[in-house]
Amino acid sequence: MNSSETQDDFSNIVDYVRDTGKAYWTEGFSFYLYGLIKMIKPKMIVEFGTGYGTTCFLAAQACKENNFGKVISIDDGSDWNENYKYQDFLSEKISEYRLSSFLNIENYKINFDNLTSLNHLDEVNIVFNDIDCSPYYFFAILKWLIPRTKTASYFIIDRGATYWPNYCAMELSIEQLNSGKIPKVLYDIIDNKPQFQELIKRFKFSTQYVLKTVNQGSDQDSFAILKIEDCNVGYF
Repeated sequence: MNSSETQDDFSNIVDYVRDTGKAYWTEGFSFYLYGLIKMIKPKMIVEFGTGYGTTCFLAAQACKENNFGKVISIDDGSDWNENYKYQDFLSEKISEYRLSSFLNIENYKINFDNLTSLNHLDEVNIVFNDIDCSPYYFFAILKWLIPRTKTASYFIIDRGATYWPNYCAMELSIEQLNSGKIPKVLYDIIDNKPQFQELIKRFKFSTQYVLKTVNQGSDQDSFAILKIEDCNVGYF
């Protein structure tokens, strides 16, 4: 594919993002994620909650421009209210934007008690949870993600900065994790506890909270980022 075609695809996706972004207030975040992918060139991005594809299409476009990486987006289509089939719509868009080599959309209801459908992934660099920001989902995904972090990963949670239970779960966990300790609510759901304990010691954890400029009263008014990275020299 030549650079002109890639630019055309980018322009078309941007138009689509601007048309659909207000459905879940994800337009600005989609560009944020696009820029992050362009910079860090991740191998694997996993999105829980596809919606209209606003985020994953632009994320996959970033992978295409990098000529590296892949997006896996999972959604059972239960919130889809249009008159045509969810899977058909998404497949047509992937073909239209020429993203098939960089994006897989999987149509099923994700079970956060058992993420074995994704256990074949040996390295994950970015996870975006756009399904639910409750602490249960935070800890269930964190349990799955940490063993798949090689040197660094970003765990992004929609609404995670302003939904008080999630904010507290993240803030109360950071100090313990950075001390090499596992919060009890996380410890209780881990299968191989000694192995996980050793993994925790390898990493340092940091958070960032971002507020969106959206209509007052919107429940999609922020996102939170948990960064997991190798301990640097001099970090204890």
